[in-house]
Amino acid sequence: MGKGDNVRLVKMLGLALVAALASMAFIGASSASAEGSTALCEVDELVCPPGSVYGAGTPILAELLPKVPSVLLGPGLVKEVECTSSHSSGKITTPGGLSEEGEKLTGNLESLSFGGCTHKSGVGCTVTIVKLGTLLLLKTGPNHGDGLVHNVLVRVVCALVLNCVYKTNNLPFLALGATLPLTTSGVASLAKLHFDHAELEEEEILVGVGCPDQGYFDAEYAVQTPHDVFITL
Repeated sequence: MGKGDNVRLVKMLGLALVAALASMAFIGASSASAEGSTALCEVDELVCPPGSVYGAGTPILAELLPKVPSVLLGPGLVKEVECTSSHSSGKITTPGGLSEEGEKLTGNLESLSFGGCTHKSGVGCTVTIVKLGTLLLLKTGPNHGDGLVHNVLVRVVCALVLNCVYKTNNLPFLALGATLPLTTSGVASLAKLHFDHAELEEEEILVGVGCPDQGYFDAEYAVQTPHDVFITL
């Protein structure tokens, strides 16, 4: 594996980790107390009824869809690394319309993990979170919204050749609410988080050598808890 591959690999892994964060984007939900603000709701309504809004402090759990690995892409969208599992958790913090973010919902990430990460050459990698960050979510259409992941520090280590830390900022994702009819098993009807060529911005390298400054992430996560999550006003 050449130096160029190593560089792309680290960035890709960093992107993946951060991206998984994105799975916590739903933690940005709270009440719809402000007119036009975004809310996460127990029912599929345009405006969430009183008592059905997932309020501040609600825990949100999400995980990578089964049999759909997260894919780390390098320049030219060449697949570099796959991770077969990822779990994240967080909590809703501030309701949309009640914070400095205006109508956006905000949340804090409390845990994030990745497993089964392998480089295209077969070399195993580990990804760990040095610092957990925050997320934003804004309703942009019927039962869906756009989100961003901020201020997450990610360390990527592959064998003895890579040891890099990245700060993630403005990592974009698409949030889709649950679909009807709801099911009690499987993930078909669960709310989803989509990362489609999500780009990791270049940040100051804290440790390591030859860390890449470009990378993309493709993945899909399902919100496991709460089971019924709709994106409303």
